[in-house]
Amino acid sequence: MTSSSRAGLVVAATTTLLLILGAGALGIVGPGGPVDLLYVGAAVVALVGAVSVRLRPRGMTYAFAAAAGTVLAATAVVLALGLHRSPGVSLGDLLGLTVLFAGGYALAAWFCSRGPSLPAAGEGAH
Repeated sequence: MTSSSRAGLVVAATTTLLLILGAGALGIVGPGGPVDLLYVGAAVVALVGAVSVRLRPRGMTYAFAAAAGTVLAATAVVLALGLHRSPGVSLGDLLGLTVLFAGGYALAAWFCSRGPSLPAAGEGAH
């Protein structure tokens, strides 16, 4: 594993920790609740994705990019359902947290993409 891939893992782990603490202790959409589980889904995508590709840089690039997309999709759902208009919900805070979490996973994906590329199936040493 390269230093760039390690940096990606650290960024993804930090983003996941902040996301889970934010959703669990403070709430992302207002004071918290079931809708915050949409955001926790991004952490699950990142974790399951990284483990399923056995921490290989190319696979982690896709896993962390998918986690960033999951954060964006969660916010799109919140906005589409009008939950950002609920009492105690700040649109600015919601968008700021979206940028923080999606940006963290995107940065992790970028770091992992800078690692060595793996040969395609069947292109190994002969």
